[in-house]
Amino acid sequence: MKRPAAFILASLVAAVAIAADNRPIGVFDSGTGGLTVLEKMLGEDFAGESFVYLGDQANMPYGDYAAAGKSDFLRGLVVNDAKFLLSKDAKIIVIACNTATAWGYDAVAKMLEKRGGGVKVVGVVSAGARAAIEALGLGSAASEPCAIGVMATPGTISSGVYERTIKAELEKAGSKAEVRVFSRGCEGLADAVERGSADAPAIAVANLKALLGECAQKAPGLKMKAVILGCTHFPFLLADLEKAAPEGMLFIDPAENAAKECLSVLKSSDALAPVGAESKVEVYVSVPAKGIDAKLLDEKGGLKREWKYGRDDPDADRSTEIVSIAEATGGDPLSFVPFAHMVPRVRARLVRLAAEGGGVLAKLAAHLDAVAAHAATWGLLLVFVFMAVESSFIPFPSEVVMIPAGFLCARGEMQSLYLAILAGVLGSLAGAFVNYYLALFVGRPFLERYGRWFFIKRESLDRACDVFNRYGAATTFLCRMVPVVRQLISIPAGIARMPLGAFTLFTALGAGIWTAVLAFAGYSIGRSVSDMSYLELCIRGKELVGKHTPLVIVSGIALVAAYMLVKKLVIGKARAPSA
Repeated sequence: MKRPAAFILASLVAAVAIAADNRPIGVFDSGTGGLTVLEKMLGEDFAGESFVYLGDQANMPYGDYAAAGKSDFLRGLVVNDAKFLLSKDAKIIVIACNTATAWGYDAVAKMLEKRGGGVKVVGVVSAGARAAIEALGLGSAASEPCAIGVMATPGTISSGVYERTIKAELEKAGSKAEVRVFSRGCEGLADAVERGSADAPAIAVANLKALLGECAQKAPGLKMKAVILGCTHFPFLLADLEKAAPEGMLFIDPAENAAKECLSVLKSSDALAPVGAESKVEVYVSVPAKGIDAKLLDEKGGLKREWKYGRDDPDADRSTEIVSIAEATGGDPLSFVPFAHMVPRVRARLVRLAAEGGGVLAKLAAHLDAVAAHAATWGLLLVFVFMAVESSFIPFPSEVVMIPAGFLCARGEMQSLYLAILAGVLGSLAGAFVNYYLALFVGRPFLERYGRWFFIKRESLDRACDVFNRYGAATTFLCRMVPVVRQLISIPAGIARMPLGAFTLFTALGAGIWTAVLAFAGYSIGRSVSDMSYLELCIRGKELVGKHTPLVIVSGIALVAAYMLVKKLVIGKARAPSA
């Protein structure tokens, strides 16, 4: 390459590097609701971008501050949230909270302008208003009269921000459409979603019906065509709202338009991350400060309401502090998301945070991932081999083979379930043939004397022979599903020189039923958790065990006792060998 060309190429590369911006995108909300906005930003359009998320859980819900006459305190909280993200070198601030946008957007914008540096702020309110107008086609002169509903926190509704913004956006679009806005302050709904309350769906539906009733009463004949979900917590309940809504009604989630606006600002500012950059997510939450007076805390460990909404100066307040999600959750970031299944991309990033923390669970998950990665290639062969071992004289539980096989099939990590069952049956037959021919060639006296070297106890052999002699060839079918003797029932069949055809048929039928039951059990479990990573499964398993430790212990003891009882009933009935 000639020097001028090389110089030009190097200059272009340098220019791209300078234009690209590795700094993270800052997103904050009063809690987990803003994760719906972050979810929209974790797609391909934001490839390579990093994020810093702040959930101000200790001070939420923001919507109640205005009602308590603390709107100035709320503005201070919002500005402090933005300042925290700036301390993490955020290149843009996204206010993923409608109440925070309504009461604090202007204050944040002024703070950023005074600070300098070109950092912009994006709020969800204007994004939601524009999304509703676009979805309903209200920009055209021929638009029919309609109503738009707004469901938000009482604080957002009391600010009147959606009414003003919708009006301003209609004027900006040059629309002459007659649009009436009906708003509903959904008392307690954001908090119910944040806590994962089972009552949240019912509260949401009740508020929707009240909103529709108000429209029907005040504007008879005017159809409400869309409802803006003016709180980022509310999209978690979208499915419940859609079931209760009139046919054709649209629900507007401002998160998508907020993400689009953020992307547009970054592009216009040449502040996108460089191509191929590593994407990271840092998550922080506010919690009651260490050493805080216990009198200021409620029974759940949060700030008491009278203290929370009685403070006057957010800059002087020392009752809360911001910590990383790992510190706040004891290394289990998934517990931060009450409805994690609704935000799969965020969940995946939180799982990655847990993995970065290392520990036993991360190592176990890594081993499970490695097993799953080879399941498609070696899965059926391993099922065959292990089921052959299980069906021979070597003590090995079939449950640890066929249940995982069904689980892997459900997740698409191994071939079809029916092939797995077939491999299991063929393996069981192979192991049964080992026992059959061993007994056929060496005979019972040899096994009685030397069977312990083949893991065959005398009492187990006596019982198997006793059962076979009493009930005949059918036992090779029935006993394939009976603990203790199912592996050994092939031995008396060989001693008695049972016809090979009948032995094969009965053994295959019995093994087929047992194998299918276990495989389908694993398949059902796999279907229920099909989209979870193995690390998440380990974390969830640890959570369940922790929450139900007494039940786990009692169940374990019960299973062991049941096995011992069955063993005693089966082996204990063995007759003494005849002289």
